[in-house]
Amino acid sequence: MVIPQRKRPEIALCQMGAAIDVGYAPRTLLPDRLVEEALGRYPRLGFKEAMTSAFCGLLRRNEAAAATSPVVADVGERRLDGFRPIHFCDVIAGAAFDE
Repeated sequence: MVIPQRKRPEIALCQMGAAIDVGYAPRTLLPDRLVEEALGRYPRLGFKEAMTSAFCGLLRRNEAAAATSPVVADVGERRLDGFRPIHFCDVIAGAAFDE
C-alpha cells in the first residue's frame, strides 16, 4: 500500500477504497455514515464470491496469470483443485544459461 500513497490523491484514494473493499484495510477508516451511503448507492451484490470466482475463471483460462499477482495465486490455491502456482525458484532454476 506504499506506492499508491505517493501517487496523485485520486490514485491513493482508489487504492485505499479497494483495500477496504477486500478487507486489507479496516472499514473503520471511514465513517459509518459514509459507508452506509456508499452501500446504499452501490450494493456489494455478492462481491466476495464474484471476485474470487472471476480470479478462478482467469486462472482456468491462463494459469500463468498467477505469476502477475500473489492475490490471484492465493485464490487458485484455495479454490482450484490441483492448482500450483509457478514458483520463482523453479523459474530461475530453469533459466537458459549455463552457470
